[in-house]
This record gives sequence, C-alpha cells and structure tokens, in this order.
Amino acid sequence: MGRLDLGWERRMAQAAKRVRRDDARREMLRSMDPRTGEVTREIPANTVDEVHQAVAAARRAGPSWAGLTVAERARHLGRIRHLIHERTDHIVAVVSRENGKPPAEALAHDVLTTLITLAYLGRVGPQALRPRAVGRLIGPLFGSTSRIEWRPYGVVGCVSPWNYPLFLSFMAAVPALLAGNTVVVKPSEATPAVGEVVAELLEVLPPGVASVVQGGAEVGAALIDAPCDKLSFIGSAPTGRKVAEGAARHLTPVVMELGGQDATVVCEDAHLDVAASGVLWGSFLNAGQTCCAIERAYVVDSVADRFEELLVEKLARVRGDRAGDIGPLTLERQREIVQRHVRDAVERGATVLAGGVSQDGGKGGTPTTRPPRRRCAPSSTCCRHLAGKIAARRSAGSAGPTCGPSGPRSSSNSWPGRSCDGSCTRIRPRPRTRTPGSV
Repeated sequence: MGRLDLGWERRMAQAAKRVRRDDARREMLRSMDPRTGEVTREIPANTVDEVHQAVAAARRAGPSWAGLTVAERARHLGRIRHLIHERTDHIVAVVSRENGKPPAEALAHDVLTTLITLAYLGRVGPQALRPRAVGRLIGPLFGSTSRIEWRPYGVVGCVSPWNYPLFLSFMAAVPALLAGNTVVVKPSEATPAVGEVVAELLEVLPPGVASVVQGGAEVGAALIDAPCDKLSFIGSAPTGRKVAEGAARHLTPVVMELGGQDATVVCEDAHLDVAASGVLWGSFLNAGQTCCAIERAYVVDSVADRFEELLVEKLARVRGDRAGDIGPLTLERQREIVQRHVRDAVERGATVLAGGVSQDGGKGGTPTTRPPRRRCAPSSTCCRHLAGKIAARRSAGSAGPTCGPSGPRSSSNSWPGRSCDGSCTRIRPRPRTRTPGSV
C-alpha cells in the first residue's frame, strides 16, 4: 500500500507541474481594482481548442436538456437563484472590487437584478413557451388544424460586457436556457473574476448545459466560428459589427443589445428639483457606464440656469469613496478618454463647474464645484457626443428639438451628462440668428 500511495503522490505532483506549465503558456487575464490600479489576481484564459470543446459538450447535452419540460428547466435554474442567495456577500465583494462600483450598487444592479431575472423568467416562461393553437386551415388542407411550438435552436453563444458583468451574463443566458438551448458564456476579459463567479453558479446545472470560456478577442472569435446555432451579444456597436460579420459567414442568427445615445428633455413646467435628481442619477449610475444612461439633456432656456444650479448643488453632495455613491470608471482607457475630453474642453474655453481632471487619474475622490471661468464656441469637442463622459451645457440650436409650452424653441441647452468623476463644463456660445420656429 505504501508504494501505491507514493506512486499516486508522484503522479499528482507530475499532473500539477503539467497544469502550471500549461498555465504559463496561456494568456493570463488580469483582475484589477480600478480604484487603485492594483492587479488582484491573474486568471488563465481558455484556448481555442477549449472553446470548441465547450461548444461540443453543449451540443451533446442539448437533447436531454431540451427533452425536459419548461417547468423542469425552470426548477433547475431556480437552484442558481438559491446559490446566489447563499453567496450574496462574496459575489457583491467580487463585483465591487473588480468593477469599481460601490457595494450597494453592486448589490442593487448586478446581484438583485440577476435574482429578479431568474425569478421572473422562471415564473412566466412555462406559460409563454407553451404550444399555442392557431386555428383551422382552409383550402387544400381543409379540416386540418395548426399550432405554434417553440423549439430550441441548439447551442447559444453568449458574449457579455464588463459594465454589469454578472447581471448581463445571466440576462443573455437564462432566456436561452429556459427555452431549451444549451449555452456557452464568454464574459468580458476585463472582469475575469466575475466570470469565475458566473462559472461557479452555472455548475449547478447538468454537465455541459452551461459553461463559461474566458479570454479576449481570440476566444470570442473561436466561439463565433465554432459555430454556435445562435449568438447573443451585449456590448459596443463597433464590436457588435465584428460579431455580426463573423456570424454572417456561418449564417448564424444574432440578437444584440448595443450601446445607445440617450437624451432627456426638461420642459418649462417641469418640477426642477425632481428633474435635476433624475438627470443626476440617470447620468452617474454605474459611473455613467450604462447603455441607457443619460448622455445629454435638452433644457428650455427659461429654466436652464436654475436647473444648472440644482444639478451642480446636488452633484457637490455625491460621495466618491468606496462606500459612497459613485465609483471610478472600470477601465484605464475610459479614464484616459475622459481626461482628454476635459482638457480639450477647458483649452477651448469651457468652464469647469464640478470635478475636473483628478490628480489620481480619476480613480476616486469626491466631486467638487468650481466657479465659472471661460466660455467656448459650440464647435468644441465637449459639445459633441463623448460617450457620456462629460456633463456640458451649450446652446444647441442645430443639435435637436427642445420642449416648451409653445412648441419648439430657437435654442436649447444640452448636458451630455454621463460622467464618472463629476466633470461638468459650462459652454456659452456666441448667439446665432435663426429663422423663427426653427429647431
């Protein structure tokens, strides 16, 4: 027995060496704390072969999973919900540390939204996916009846982003699973630690039904080219175009949810205190890193000054510490873009009212207010769509319609207000002559 034990230990040691050697050859994904820039962990990415193996395993598991009733699949997915409840504190800590958002926001907008999605779809799915009678047919098939049945595609590849790494992974995967598909999820390479959490939660499902592959563009391309039977993509429009092009080579259907450019309108008779709070929340939710975040506001001239005062006053009370109201931008490249836009705006004469370019590179800090200084023309970069990273006021006569009691006005005010660090610029352009009633 002693020899056998020694032999087993030797084989285990050799296997461990092989694993370390393989990991050394793999691409390593860095899990970072965006508040400090510290690398907290390194997680090995999957290889192209492993992506293909995951898709093959999902295809083998498909018939048995599709053979279950919708109610049975919903009960399996309910186990994920129970596991999230058990591990809530751990999951919140991982999301908050890697994504940068405060724990309360990680709980409310990543964990609770995932639980709600699982509970809601588990409740409505069995009824929504049941066969439905259409009625009798006439003509050549006189006397026959017809009905609609919902049948799974097969393997669905789910590519999810980094801004809500837990919630959006499950928002893509759960409907597909409930409908009888198997899934392979590729989380963002920017949040690999949350990707591991997603993998752990999916392990409660039968083998092969749902798996996670981690990596960058190469892994995403391998998932598209596997190929899958359908793709779900949530992310930016430029990456969405690449996904669509890759899927088109295999005629793979794709469902996408891409970033938007969202505006709000503040009318003359609006409750300005409520409006300012709504714009502030809608702009700064998740540090502005939300597809439906408010990126600009069109405000009627007669109330624009008061609206600005209220907005800046409320912004001054926003806390930017770890336990505060707003976290930093998740990615370094996003911070660099914000700082570049703020500098460009100031150089062109914009006035910083709150925040600005922080000394720590935008990693944290409480937004502060500053008195107006200079003005700039509306051709400034800060007047254009800046991915929602600067809150700016300008006269936008040609930018879009405004609302007032007499209909469209000759000028408006715009707040591209999706900001992470309180950057707020005020731009007073030169008056322009316009045709009465024009927009």
